[in-house]
Amino acid sequence: MKQNSHVIGVIGGAGTGKTYMSKYLTEKLDAMFIEGDQIAHELLMSEAIIKKICEYFGDMVVENGKINRSKLGKIVFSDKQSLLALNEIMHGDMYKMIEEKITTTDKKYIIFEAAVMIEAGFSKLVHTMICLIAQRDIRLKRLVSSRSIDYEKAESILMSQRDDYVNYADYIFDTSEGIDPIKNHLEEMLIEIREADYEKNN
Repeated sequence: MKQNSHVIGVIGGAGTGKTYMSKYLTEKLDAMFIEGDQIAHELLMSEAIIKKICEYFGDMVVENGKINRSKLGKIVFSDKQSLLALNEIMHGDMYKMIEEKITTTDKKYIIFEAAVMIEAGFSKLVHTMICLIAQRDIRLKRLVSSRSIDYEKAESILMSQRDDYVNYADYIFDTSEGIDPIKNHLEEMLIEIREADYEKNN
C-alpha cells in the first residue's frame, strides 16, 4: 500500500462530534475526507450487498429494490447478533473501497472517520488516531437533535457501541463543550504531526 499520505483516524462513540471534528481538520489540513458512513451508504446500493442482506434479514428491509436504512437500523441496534451479521456482510468490501481511496489520492493528509474503525480493522490504514469523548447526557442530546430520534432510540445506539475507544488513541479530546475550547490543543497536535512527517521525509 502506498504510504505517501498521512491518514488521521477519528474515533469515538455516537454523539461525540466525529463528523464535525473531521470536517474541521479536513479544512485545516486541506485534506481528503473519507467518511465511513458514506462508504457504507454507497455499498448498500450494490446489488451483491443487497442480495446478501436480504438472505440474512429478509425482504422486509428492502423497498423498491433498495435497502431501507431506517428499518435495517432498528433491527441491528436492538439485536447484537444482527449487528454482527451486518458487519460481517459489509466490512470486507468497505475496507477495499477505503484502501483504494487512500492509495489513489494526491492529498498529503487524509481524515478518516468511521464508527466501526476498530471492529472492522480499519485502524490498520491509520497512522495517527484521535479519540473524541463527551459527557453521556450531552451525547444523548446531540443524537436526539441531529438524527431526529427519541431518547430511547438514542440510548439503544449508545448501548450497542463499545466504550474502550480511548485505548486505541494517540490523542484524546473532550468535545463536551464543542471544538472552540480545544482548538489550541488541536493546533498543537497538528504541529506535532507535521513535524513528525517532516523528520520522516527528510
